[in-house]
Amino acid sequence: VLAVACAGMGDGPIEHPTRRDQVILRVESGTVGLMHPMEVMNPSSPMLTLYGDGRLVVDEAEEQSSFVTRFTVARLSEEGVQRLLREAVQAGLQGEDRRLDASSGDADGGTISVTLVSSGATHVTSAWNLDGTGEEEEGLDGETLQGREALRGFLAKFDDVAGLVGEDMRSGPEPFEPGPWAVVWAAVRDPEQDGPWPRELIAEFRVRPWPLAPLAEWGEPLANVPTIRCTLIEGEDAERLSSDLEDDTFWQSDGVVYYVYARPLLPDEDRCSDVA
Repeated sequence: VLAVACAGMGDGPIEHPTRRDQVILRVESGTVGLMHPMEVMNPSSPMLTLYGDGRLVVDEAEEQSSFVTRFTVARLSEEGVQRLLREAVQAGLQGEDRRLDASSGDADGGTISVTLVSSGATHVTSAWNLDGTGEEEEGLDGETLQGREALRGFLAKFDDVAGLVGEDMRSGPEPFEPGPWAVVWAAVRDPEQDGPWPRELIAEFRVRPWPLAPLAEWGEPLANVPTIRCTLIEGEDAERLSSDLEDDTFWQSDGVVYYVYARPLLPDEDRCSDVA
């Protein structure tokens, strides 16, 4: 379902999806997981998502956690939604898909990706090493440099969403009340083996007893990385685990030490493959 509007014409409203499970705007960071083996990527966790019903779901953490993600949610009026859409259009995020990568930087630097759904089309703008300036932008053409600067300015405005939309924020931000949680895990060391993480690295983390079903038998392996498993939980299991999860903690289950990551499913998600 799309809001009826004259998208992109003059000062008229910008057409966008209107269902509660439809994404209008999403910002994601594709950074390699903290101290993971290179083949193990951090599960997908959007920095912010604006939905068709005006809900803005945000990961408020200053740095994205490698262990647990919790979101806040605010509800915007239609004018608030239009305000964010106008900001996105002014930043050049509506149109052809674009890559605005830096010319150099750390090999494991993050890629910011912004998806905008408007005027009946989906537009994706991504930038590797967006924080990189100066030498890290040497050799880039003027259009790419302008696009990177506009993208930085657009994202900076979300540091104060309440100030940006003003009275068009109807409620929140408040804790996002999830339904199911996605739980993703992989063994960091089996007592019979030395891999894939070195013993001295594990020693830097707290190791606690795993409170739920044995991890070796729980869930299903990911199709693309079978050494990683995932399951969905809700109800009492989700409440218990979400209260126990914290950064810098590994979990021991049947003698094996595991890295575990968990986050709530968002309104447009319903399976493990949406997260990992």
